[in-house]
Amino acid sequence: ESNLGVAVDVASFTNAMTDAINVDALDLEALALYDQRVQQNFATWDMYPPAVQSQSPPAGDTASIDTVVSLSFDELLDETLLNNSIVELSGPNGPVSGILNYEPESLSLVFTPSQLLLPYSRYQVMVKRGLADTLGNQLGADVTWAFTTIFDQVPPPLPDF
Repeated sequence: ESNLGVAVDVASFTNAMTDAINVDALDLEALALYDQRVQQNFATWDMYPPAVQSQSPPAGDTASIDTVVSLSFDELLDETLLNNSIVELSGPNGPVSGILNYEPESLSLVFTPSQLLLPYSRYQVMVKRGLADTLGNQLGADVTWAFTTIFDQVPPPLPDF
């Protein structure tokens, strides 16, 4: 009765619908993610990657030579993916070594360089696309930005003569 009493051939209708689907436009990654969510059987679905809410130092800004790099996200991250290679800090002499810490309470990643940065130098931060939330939603693209250091440290006092 919803079709006003006109009989509909289900096979013809199904074939017409199948023919109308443009398979070239289907996103196989999205379909795989959809299938993964069906298999997980969660009450709610999250199909969005974590989003950066803030970053420090800000892009294009200046920072002290003793700065730490931090990012806050909008959701919990998959801690099994967090290692020193997921966040890279590079300067005029190449990669900067340091320690990466994750603070789940504040949803923040903090990279602390193991040495002072060079003053008046450009540094680039890259968070790799493999970073994901707890449901496996990856960033999908590297997050990069740059900042410049300044020398704003107070020198130690001179000794008495």
